[in-house]
Amino acid sequence: MERNRVRLLLGAWDDWLQAEVWYASVDDDLVKRFDDALNVAVAEIRERPTSWPRTKGNCRYRLVKGFPFRVLYYLDEEVIVVVAIAHLRRKPGYWLRRLRNR
Repeated sequence: MERNRVRLLLGAWDDWLQAEVWYASVDDDLVKRFDDALNVAVAEIRERPTSWPRTKGNCRYRLVKGFPFRVLYYLDEEVIVVVAIAHLRRKPGYWLRRLRNR
């Protein structure tokens, strides 16, 4: 079976970039570790998109190992749409507004 395609909404790209900027201000090695952990999470979502828990807005989420983030996504036919890369303790539910434009 072919892997599912992944599409990140613009807001999810912004989330990723903001996290990278913050981690870069702390330590360049931390940025690489964050990117690696995030890429692993996305790869695991691609492999088993229905394995991760459901949350609001009929989305699912996968925690990013070693970092206080989760990848929020939904399935749209054969495409996995990443809605947000959300920090676990900041602005809960901010990403829900991104679902209105499905």
